[in-house]
Amino acid sequence: MSASGLPIGIASEASFGPHPAMPMLAVGQELLIFLDLERDLCVLEQRLEWRTNYSQTLLESDDQLAPWLAQVKFPSHSVIARPATAQVGVLLKGLNTNESLADAISLCRAADPDGRVWLETDMRAHCNPTRMRSIRRLGISLVHRLRSPCPECGSPGWGLLETKPGLPCSDCGTATELTLSEIWGCQQCGARRAQPRRDGRLQADPGQCPWCNP
Repeated sequence: MSASGLPIGIASEASFGPHPAMPMLAVGQELLIFLDLERDLCVLEQRLEWRTNYSQTLLESDDQLAPWLAQVKFPSHSVIARPATAQVGVLLKGLNTNESLADAISLCRAADPDGRVWLETDMRAHCNPTRMRSIRRLGISLVHRLRSPCPECGSPGWGLLETKPGLPCSDCGTATELTLSEIWGCQQCGARRAQPRRDGRLQADPGQCPWCNP
């Protein structure tokens, strides 16, 4: 925006890794931000995205390759290859053909002292259709948020800021990690309001209770 002189901008960013509560499950944290310098307005929309192909594997023999490639949706989704020894300065991105991947693996094997290759999904949006769809869903949410004025100051951007856990178990009443209430607010003036879950759910299944199902 500084280079172009334009007063309005949109930016996207994400991080990927294990779910904090279920480490075996990969998730993505997608962020989309809207900036209006003339209004001094900054609106952030984000979501925890379960639909991701984020993954890595250490390739020691080519027999391991096909199942992992199928899992990460190659070749429609690109991958990254590098020697398993991180100090070796070889990094090949955007691999989306069998030929380019085979060449990259050969190069990485030759560069690694033990002939091992580290493969990972290329999570850059233009190389990852699954992430493109995530950004599209987030973009629609951002549009709805910008169309929602703050009841206190009238600024665009009223929406969900955070959730509060504690939905009680339907059997014993113990608080669970499921959402009990939502905090909606304005990122411009700081107004905040607590409200019930939008789905109207009042109790959690005992299967999700730390006491009934430890």
